[in-house]
Amino acid sequence: NSSRFGKFLELKFDRTGAVTGAEISEYLLEKSRVTEQSPGEQNYHIFYILLTGLTDQLRASLRLGKPSEHAYVAIEGGPSDAELLQPENAGAFPALLATFSKMGFSSDDVDSMQNVLAALLHLGNVQFSSDKDDFAEVVGDRSSLTTIAELLKVDLAGLEESLTSMTVAAGGEFMTKKFTAEAARETRDTLARGLYSRMFGWLITCCNSNLAADGDKTSQAEITLGILDIFGFENFATNRLEQLCINITNEQLQFFFSEFIFAMEQKEYAEQGIDVSRIEFVDNQPTLDMLLSKPRGVLATLDEESRFPKATDVTFTNKVSAQLATHASESFKPPPSNRDMHFSVRHYAGMVKYSTDGFLTKNRDALSQPVVNTMKFSEDPLIGSLWKARITGTGTFRTMRGDRVTVKRKAPTTVGSQFVNSLEDLMRRIQESTPHFIRCLKPNAQKKPSCWNESLVEKQLMYAGVLETVRIRKMGYSVREVFSEFVNRYAPIAFAGGSNPDPSRETCEKIMAAVGVTDFVFGKEKVFMKYFHPEQLTAALRKQREAQTFVKRACRGLICRVRYRHLLKQKAAQTALVQAVLGVVEEGWVGTRQTMIKLIELDEVAAAQKLKWLKTIQRKKEKAEKERLKKEKEAEKKRVEEEAKRAKEEAKEEAKQAKEEAKKARDKYKTTKTRGKMVNGNQVFVRNEQLTMRVGKLEDHWEKKTDAKTGRFYFKNHKTRETSWIDPRTAQIRKTDARECDDEELPYGWDEAEVNGESYYIDHITQKTHWVHPKLLLDEMRQDYVGKEAGVQVRANVVRAKIKQHREKRKRLEDLKAEASEADLLSIEQRIEAMDVIIERELGNLKDITSENKDLRADIRDLNNAFGKAAFVEEHGGDGSAFAVGDVLDLYAIDQTAQQSLPQRLDTLTRDQLRALTSGGPS
Repeated sequence: NSSRFGKFLELKFDRTGAVTGAEISEYLLEKSRVTEQSPGEQNYHIFYILLTGLTDQLRASLRLGKPSEHAYVAIEGGPSDAELLQPENAGAFPALLATFSKMGFSSDDVDSMQNVLAALLHLGNVQFSSDKDDFAEVVGDRSSLTTIAELLKVDLAGLEESLTSMTVAAGGEFMTKKFTAEAARETRDTLARGLYSRMFGWLITCCNSNLAADGDKTSQAEITLGILDIFGFENFATNRLEQLCINITNEQLQFFFSEFIFAMEQKEYAEQGIDVSRIEFVDNQPTLDMLLSKPRGVLATLDEESRFPKATDVTFTNKVSAQLATHASESFKPPPSNRDMHFSVRHYAGMVKYSTDGFLTKNRDALSQPVVNTMKFSEDPLIGSLWKARITGTGTFRTMRGDRVTVKRKAPTTVGSQFVNSLEDLMRRIQESTPHFIRCLKPNAQKKPSCWNESLVEKQLMYAGVLETVRIRKMGYSVREVFSEFVNRYAPIAFAGGSNPDPSRETCEKIMAAVGVTDFVFGKEKVFMKYFHPEQLTAALRKQREAQTFVKRACRGLICRVRYRHLLKQKAAQTALVQAVLGVVEEGWVGTRQTMIKLIELDEVAAAQKLKWLKTIQRKKEKAEKERLKKEKEAEKKRVEEEAKRAKEEAKEEAKQAKEEAKKARDKYKTTKTRGKMVNGNQVFVRNEQLTMRVGKLEDHWEKKTDAKTGRFYFKNHKTRETSWIDPRTAQIRKTDARECDDEELPYGWDEAEVNGESYYIDHITQKTHWVHPKLLLDEMRQDYVGKEAGVQVRANVVRAKIKQHREKRKRLEDLKAEASEADLLSIEQRIEAMDVIIERELGNLKDITSENKDLRADIRDLNNAFGKAAFVEEHGGDGSAFAVGDVLDLYAIDQTAQQSLPQRLDTLTRDQLRALTSGGPS
């Protein structure tokens, strides 16, 4: 940030113009900003970039938190953490690390820099208070001190001792002097400033080492381009030693600038042979003498007072006021009384009031030797070398990693003396060069586009010395033009157009005389004018051009009117000629026109007759088409009736033949049935359907077995390890729909049984028994369901009507509740709650009524599914697993662990069902 230190960058070029190297010099680093900032100011950007861009792992290792958790960057009443940790800072940190890598910094260097910056942030959190003897001691959370020692790799006990005490030699003996809490805090802040400034100097030194030109190129260097980027004039509500040094620098630069501008003016006036005695400029050399001269200047007096241990800011203020109150420059203004710690200085940019509170402490900027020794013995090579670095006369540090050499020359010990040396070195470099000045202005303090703060810009122009430069130019002749440019621009004022006057002094005098301009002078090649003369000349030139424009406009109007009249005459002649031609044509073609009219009338009559004939032909065609369609429709109807009659006869014949063939097949393969073994009063008829002759033997994976208890056959599938009462071959000869069965035929999956001399039927697929033949079972169940469901609906409708009445009553109660008084409200709410109970009860009754036929509906559905699956297997083959209802579980798998076989359990189930339903029949 160039506003916090002066940066002088030197670019070195060889004879071809190629850059051979560069060197950076830094001046007047504002170290105090590390530990304290003025209202509205922030700390150095690197701290916010570090806090924003750290990874979670690195943040944890450095033990850093938010800005508000670190005293040196926390701003009371200032921006929040979210405002300080701006998103662009997160991207700036990786970019900074990449730049370090490009500049040749090792990972150890970067780690050491991060440790130093983190230690600075923790250092601000170390707090001191006074013990019972009024000596300093560390209070609060001591983890910050521990973290600092770990990051700087120094002894913890030594660090704490050096911050709270120092060792002094007296009479050959060493004594420990303990600090007060205020002195300990000052030692802490001085250590922080020292760490930052030494790290900054090391960084500049490393950059210069990487940017330095090679040895062979250095000897070829011909040109050096220096760029000075430095802070501007400052005038805050409270101005301290930092602002004094900054403003002294700008005062010195303004002096050089004024001299340089005035010298340029003198040179040009002399070249053109013009007297410059009328031009004066404000000489601020007396103000600089008052600030910098020895031994009575402000900075000299400050250095003198800093050498006295008992001197205070008050004694310094009184002394400098007594010495400079009557200074010849009249730029020093003392305070009203001896107790006030401030004074004012009249700079080139105006009066500035400086608070002397802390002047001596900041000027001394001295660290106790124990602190320096503690830092020197750091286990981090870089940190140790920072405290063994050589200090230049300007107060900067020149060190490299591993540097162990200390310069014995006594360096200036105060900030003031270092500042004076820095300023002298800077001015020497500027005076050795050919300067060009660039002034940077901010349109507003909020950094917003399209926002112009006039007072702020005016203040910057004054602080930058631009207004003084303008004043100097206005005292002389600020507008200068060579004769040729002047004549070319303003000749129309005194000379006619196209005259091409000679670009000489006499021509310029005629032009000036025509306008009445005075107080101008002629040089050898230029006209020197006051700043307001171009406005007068431009006004006269504008009148001349306005007159020319008026004449041009009048001439153009005249030309246009003449041309318009000529065009009107031409148009009239042309119109007369056209009319004459059209008259001749009209007279010669009257007969032709009459003939054409007659021909058109004949064509219209012929067209009407043709249209009438076409309509007659169309009607005849449509009539014939209708008759044809009618005949085709009657023929098609007759053909369909004949085909239907023939198909009916063929179907009747086929049915007759099929019946005869079925009868033959029954006669050939007559099905017989025999009573099976009686078990618990139940007998299952065994049907001999001659399957071997009609279908063939069982497939290899099927095995026919006999149940020992019942004597019945069952069948085992060795592929699926399942058993079934159903012979798989019956699927090929039995019908799947029971309604298609004749006489005593049974559909697939059914058997006939008897109990107590009464027949019943077993459905092996659904594992249910029925008294009715399966052919009649489904229709009977449906008729039973329809009858029962009709009764259910009658009772359900009665309940629905009751529910409707109760709901209407409840709605009326709700309407009454909206208009009821407080006395009736409770009664109405109770009646509404009672009505809710009644409605809920009736809803339960309705649910019970409508679910009475649920079991019957389930039986019908199961029976339908059974017939449907059997038909699906007959049509598609397979085991019926693809049937839409889903897979049907095999209910006949043999349980090896059971005492009875599955057929025996089925017989028992059938018997138990029949016994339980003796009164009403099986379900």
